[in-house]
Amino acid sequence: MSHPLHSLKYQDIFSGHPASKPFELKVKGDKRLIILSDCHLDSKFDEVVYKKLVKVITEADILVVNGDFWADSGGSFEKFVTSKWKQLFPLMKSKTYYVFGNHDMPINSDERIQQFCVWAGFRLKIEIGDIRLHVEHGHLLSGSLVRKILTIFQRHPHALNLATFPFGLFEGSSRYLAKKTGSSALNKFNTGFKTRRFSVSQRHEYFAMGHTHVPEFDEEAKYLNSGRTHDGEFTYIEIYKNKVTINSLED
Repeated sequence: MSHPLHSLKYQDIFSGHPASKPFELKVKGDKRLIILSDCHLDSKFDEVVYKKLVKVITEADILVVNGDFWADSGGSFEKFVTSKWKQLFPLMKSKTYYVFGNHDMPINSDERIQQFCVWAGFRLKIEIGDIRLHVEHGHLLSGSLVRKILTIFQRHPHALNLATFPFGLFEGSSRYLAKKTGSSALNKFNTGFKTRRFSVSQRHEYFAMGHTHVPEFDEEAKYLNSGRTHDGEFTYIEIYKNKVTINSLED
């Protein structure tokens, strides 16, 4: 990793900056690969979430954090890396590949991300045993309106949080209704990204993302979404001995 990574703006990434190109990683088939995303950690420490993260990180031979590990809209990177969450860093440092999301853009961080990963960027190609994956957070595939919002507010995380506040309300109400009715409108977000996956991926590989906070494994579409690991939910992707699963840790 080099310093220019932390000066990149969205317009650089959208225009095809080399940092937006996938990093290729090959992993032996007998290794356990875990992909999690959307932890949204900030300076407020949660012991329950911490213990779950320790469990998953410890079990992984290779860990991919697929965006939004910390939430710059809920606190600065400085506060995050100096908080009690830093206890996770020694467990992660030698085996973690970090993919940036929309809440943890490199421009709002610095080289201290090297305390918890061996590589950081925007896209990964992974070959593990017989399985191939394209991994990215998902926000870079958003429509033009969302791209514009991200570009305008990239240096102002709190303003970005306000701009996306309606989605938070929609997400909360949809999850509440899903518990009552058994169906969720949030699944439609994943459907939209499935149609975009072929612009960055091929049919012979899985497309693994986060971002929507809705876990899903669609074998026919070769689509994976790790869901989220905050606000009472903890789901993640596990690949081990050529088997793909979406796992969940209950409170």
